[in-house]
Parts: sequence; C-alpha cells; structure tokens
Amino acid sequence: MAWSIFSMLFLALGGVIYGAAALIWFALTILANWLMFMKAGEAGWKSIVPVYNTYTAYKIAWTPNMFWIYLVFTVLESIFSQISGGDFWSFSGLLGGLCGLVTIVMSVFYCVNLAKSFGKGIGFTIGLIFLEPIFVMLIAFGSAQYQKRYF
Repeated sequence: MAWSIFSMLFLALGGVIYGAAALIWFALTILANWLMFMKAGEAGWKSIVPVYNTYTAYKIAWTPNMFWIYLVFTVLESIFSQISGGDFWSFSGLLGGLCGLVTIVMSVFYCVNLAKSFGKGIGFTIGLIFLEPIFVMLIAFGSAQYQKRYF
C-alpha cells in the first residue's frame, strides 16, 4: 500500500513539474515572438493573434503575398486530405500531399528569409527549420538587428 501512495505522489510531483515547465516554455515563446516582432518594427501584440501573427511574420521575413499563397496551399491541403479520407493514393490524397509539400518548401524559404532578415547565415537557418522556438528566442533575446530585405 505504501508503494502505491509513493508512486502516486511521485507521479503527481512529476505532473506539477512538467506543467510548470510547459507554462514557462509557453511564456518564453510568447515573449520571444513579441520581442522579435518589435525588433522588426511591428507591434508586439500582433504576435499573439492567431493567423495574423503568421501574416505579420511573413511580412517581416518575406512578403505578405507569400503568406496568402501559403494560406491557400494550407487550406487546399486540408480540403484534399478530408476528401481523400486518409487514402494518400487517391487523386485527392495525392493533391493534398502535393499541397503539403508546397507548404513545407515555403516554410523552409520563410526560415531562410527570416534568418537573412536578422543578419544570420545558413547554420541559423537550419536551426530555425528544426528548432524554430529556440532560434526565435536567440533572435529576440540576442543582439540580432533587423535588416529589411525584399526577397
């Protein structure tokens, strides 16, 4: 009986620690995006509004027109995936997969342009692709300066 109480207390403590760490991580990512937007001359509050934050991020790193193309392909991917019912080898499944591939490629180019916009190189771009929240924190809390470029 004592072992199960100890186990439950240990699991509860682990849950509290995990929850606190997740909350801290969430707050840090919000703050990092807010500061990155401010470094780029945008209002920080734009970083917490869903969809509008992505639009503004594309405006910072690329152009707003690329956001609209990204949004169209994201919506098309979702529609085709729903139509296919999860069958990738159907025509609609292949179209959904193609749209998904386009969004991945656009996301990579977004990361390239974001890194360039803050004077960073290829290593930083690779970091943005695979560990975006951490590298956004490096932009926000580091000495990186925004250099508007038109790509």
